[in-house]
Amino acid sequence: MLSCSSPAPAPQRNVQVYLRYLTEEGLLHAEATFVEKAADTEAPAPVELPQPPKLTDDLLKWRAQNGQYTLDEPSGYPASKQLKWRTGDQKDHNLTINMPSIFSFGFGPDAMSSNKPARFEWQGGAFEKGESFVFMWDNTQSRETVPMEIVGAPGATFIDFPAAQMSRLSPGKWSLYLVRKKLQMGRVDDIPYEVITEFFTAPVQITINP
Repeated sequence: MLSCSSPAPAPQRNVQVYLRYLTEEGLLHAEATFVEKAADTEAPAPVELPQPPKLTDDLLKWRAQNGQYTLDEPSGYPASKQLKWRTGDQKDHNLTINMPSIFSFGFGPDAMSSNKPARFEWQGGAFEKGESFVFMWDNTQSRETVPMEIVGAPGATFIDFPAAQMSRLSPGKWSLYLVRKKLQMGRVDDIPYEVITEFFTAPVQITINP
């Protein structure tokens, strides 16, 4: 009698991507991890692809010790990038990655005080779903570093800082830079993906009055 065997089920796959842009240095850093779980294995694991993936036109390098592909290069602002890769079944995939930015920012014309509320505004697009702003305050004189993370409502174009938040900043000269973070999740060609982008602004100098 003839027997027929069922084809092996396709492995479960997912993609994890991290993209960081440093405005002051003009540097782009990318990490991409391609994870597979075969039917006969217990845990998913990073895999090396048949050929290196590309971020738009640039090849990423395989780092066996980390199980991921990376890229570091000088770059202008990467508003949008395409991650392109081929899986073991010889299928090509393409994931569009958008990176929200902050072109300029400030707290308005009024002098800032450590005991008064302040309104923060920026240019670069309103808050989007899955976003947060990280404010990194640094006072080199007092050696203070004060991080503040704000999760905004989608569509918001300003942030009101209450006096209690401003009281964390002692009077003096501060350096401030922002990180605009966004988490994007979805599926491309039925492959789940998770993308984290971080846009770092150049620092500005701000004086906080009593």
